[in-house]
Amino acid sequence: MTLAVTVPFATPPEEDTGAVLFLEHFKESLTSLEISHYVIEGEFPKGILNLSTKEAKTTEYNKDLSTLLPASNLHIDIHSYNYETYPDWIDRDIVLGVLPTFTNTKLLGSLKRHLIDVSSIYIEDLILEFSYASVLSELIFDVKSIPLYLNENSVALYPVVAEKLAEFVDQIGPSDYSETSIEDNPMQH
Repeated sequence: MTLAVTVPFATPPEEDTGAVLFLEHFKESLTSLEISHYVIEGEFPKGILNLSTKEAKTTEYNKDLSTLLPASNLHIDIHSYNYETYPDWIDRDIVLGVLPTFTNTKLLGSLKRHLIDVSSIYIEDLILEFSYASVLSELIFDVKSIPLYLNENSVALYPVVAEKLAEFVDQIGPSDYSETSIEDNPMQH
């Protein structure tokens, strides 16, 4: 199992400070469980170039995505938010994003159940045009993607959420990446 982790807004100013902080905890948790992973961080500030849109096409970030996503079994795209960016989500610790027609909702449901005891977690539809890495992962490379949004007011939860997320990644198998598992489709071997 190899995991690709992206943080498109990792460069100051205007970085997703919560995503950058969470990434450090998550990398520690992945390493402690010996999970093979790649990390791709955006090299432009959000105000200069929005790497969550098609503007990313001509960047090193896109080149890294195009190289590392095909070598991965799963992708997690990490963002953070506050009252200014997503005011409707401010009472939520974590939001898992759904890309209409692409997202494996069974996988997201399993992740939600795994994290529910440590945080308030919701599943919300996302706009495809603002989910570049996840769309590229799912549509072009056929690698399941989990868009993960973290509330910047929930920083105290980041270490335990990072640990639980790494446990989840460690526990899932290839059948969890497909829409139907072997249990759902006995003809699949």
